[in-house]
Amino acid sequence: MGTIEYRTPAKREVTIQSPDEDGCHRLPGGAHHVTNHTVDDIRLYANEDCVLTKAGKDQAGQTGGESFYLGTQMSVAYTPGQSPWLSYSVVGGGG
Repeated sequence: MGTIEYRTPAKREVTIQSPDEDGCHRLPGGAHHVTNHTVDDIRLYANEDCVLTKAGKDQAGQTGGESFYLGTQMSVAYTPGQSPWLSYSVVGGGG
């Protein structure tokens, strides 16, 4: 319930209304700034497959890529040199 808003590297504003809690979801165009207005925390990924960094493993045992944990009602801005986020999953959502 709620929205996820993000800005693409091309400065386009995108709103995702009531995102599905299950699975991995792509962020078309990539995201440099993300605001989470949902009731759930989300995890952002620098790849299209919701894969965690080499320091951790997702539930499928895959490794690689970057990730960022974004709490409910929080936002995160782009850091120069950072890859855009390309996907997200809802924390506690089904796989």
